[in-house]
Amino acid sequence: MTETKYTLRDAFIEAKRIKLSGIPKDEDIDWTPSPRFERKINRLIKNSRKSYWPLINTPLKKVAVAAMVIIMLFGFTMTVKAAREAVVDYIITVYEKYTAFSFDVRGLDVPKTIEQKYMVTALPEGYTLSSKDEMDFRRKFIWTNEKGEDIIFKQSVLHNTSMTLDTEDAPYKYVKVGQYTAIYSTKRNMQTVIWDNGKYLFIIDCTTSVSYEDVIRMAESVAEE
Repeated sequence: MTETKYTLRDAFIEAKRIKLSGIPKDEDIDWTPSPRFERKINRLIKNSRKSYWPLINTPLKKVAVAAMVIIMLFGFTMTVKAAREAVVDYIITVYEKYTAFSFDVRGLDVPKTIEQKYMVTALPEGYTLSSKDEMDFRRKFIWTNEKGEDIIFKQSVLHNTSMTLDTEDAPYKYVKVGQYTAIYSTKRNMQTVIWDNGKYLFIIDCTTSVSYEDVIRMAESVAEE
């Protein structure tokens, strides 16, 4: 009589095999993304000037992740010193109505709390400080004009940080903020610019009553206090 040993490991392998057998093949999945989703992806590819379509070129990938584009932005932190160091990788996940951003800082020496404080030093005329909120890992300042329009500046650590941006029918683009590459987006009457200096993440939000030139001027004026 032959004795067969059936271990717990064997049970897990068999359970996994049964579970995976129920996943259909790519060619068996009948799903087509919406025209708006297709336009968003095409705009993203055009803006980044990279071909990331292989990341979403099968129905199974589309069903599983909607769309993921991992962009290694070597334009972020382009000082002479930083150019010789590792840079922050932006991981950008595109969904139907918004875009999620996270920051891969593995192996980088980034602070976990704010050790160096930065501030906007060139505001448009007519804005005065109306609110501020300072925490160990984030700072937020709001300036308001007589019309009740706000300019918001945020500084946060890159460690364990993620954010979302409403990009439905409002694709973002890459712009220059001094020596850094930034993400710029506008929707309805609001505009946002996002960038980092290799240690901290900076965001400016304001209404479109502020000119694009003034938005970039504010971003470029951000300096250590």
